[in-house]
Amino acid sequence: MIYFDNAATTKPFNAVLETYNDVSLSLFGNASSPHLFAIKGERRLNEARKHILKMLNLDSTHELIFVSGATEGNNLAIKGSAHHYHNRGNHIISDLGEHSSVLNPLKSLQKEGFNVTYLGLDKDGKVSLSEIENALTKDTILMSFLSINNEVGSVNNIKEIASLKKKFPKCLLHVDCTQSIGKEDLDLRDIDMITFSSHKFGGLKGSGALIYKKHLIFDPLLDGGLQEFGYRPGTINLASNIAMEKALEISLSSLRENREHVKEISKFIRDSITNSSEIEVNSPNDASPYILNFSFTHKKASIVLEALSEHEIYVSSHSACDDKKSFGSLTLQAMGKNQEIAENAIRLSFSKENTLEEARIFTDTLKKILKEIMNR
Repeated sequence: MIYFDNAATTKPFNAVLETYNDVSLSLFGNASSPHLFAIKGERRLNEARKHILKMLNLDSTHELIFVSGATEGNNLAIKGSAHHYHNRGNHIISDLGEHSSVLNPLKSLQKEGFNVTYLGLDKDGKVSLSEIENALTKDTILMSFLSINNEVGSVNNIKEIASLKKKFPKCLLHVDCTQSIGKEDLDLRDIDMITFSSHKFGGLKGSGALIYKKHLIFDPLLDGGLQEFGYRPGTINLASNIAMEKALEISLSSLRENREHVKEISKFIRDSITNSSEIEVNSPNDASPYILNFSFTHKKASIVLEALSEHEIYVSSHSACDDKKSFGSLTLQAMGKNQEIAENAIRLSFSKENTLEEARIFTDTLKKILKEIMNR
């Protein structure tokens, strides 16, 4: 099997599974209960909270809420901050290439009367700094942008985006770092709200984080208990959260080595397909090496994807969270791609588990499949 769908989810590290099992057996009590066994679990949870912040160099400036993943984190960051700071203004800025867990909360806020500006993307899949600057007003209370686009791997200049809001102190910046945490060297200190899911970097599904500057306040989305500072009521997923700490520790310890390894794989495939008349590469040259997106100019992506699956090569045609019946990639359309290109895209996404030999097998198999389809 060749698995090139790591942007959707990664294989959990063995040490992560061991951590999860150990915590599940040794600290199985409800961490919110009043007895000493529960308090021991709560202490361990707070140790993990502090360690994650420290690993990201945010321990002195930010706080962390454990959530079920980036979707929940994005909803809490966007809706919770917009509702709480509505008295400051009602304008929000984002872009058309965002993940559905950002776009759909923004649509909900529009129905409530918020004014949302959706910026387009340039040909490289990035948000224009000048367009952001032109869109900012005294009523702007929130901007939300991806660190790395989950479809094409384009990298936004988050540092520069953060600097734009210095003239607008009422404006908060939320960044979805799901495809960059554990994979890129990041300076997140200027960002007000940061979200990610642990299963994107060797952790487990069902755990993630919303990290936010300590002075910020949110309106909770759920009513219930006072877990996670009152922002996320419900029994705490202790084992998964501590397993996320372990996954991040492992990922960061070999970040540069892993990135160079993945870069070699991505470059090999890109070089192999670039000159094909059948293929148009959508990912920019400076994209994250973890994601490579391309479209077929004369073939249906669905047919090619199915043929690859028959060879036990697993790739994606869009984000796993998108509507499978949607008519093409919104990100590619926002980049100015035509409908045929947007509808017939393939996304390859890599991890340190992948090998150069797998890349060779993929390119050889893809050439055979395209020839077979042409000859039918």
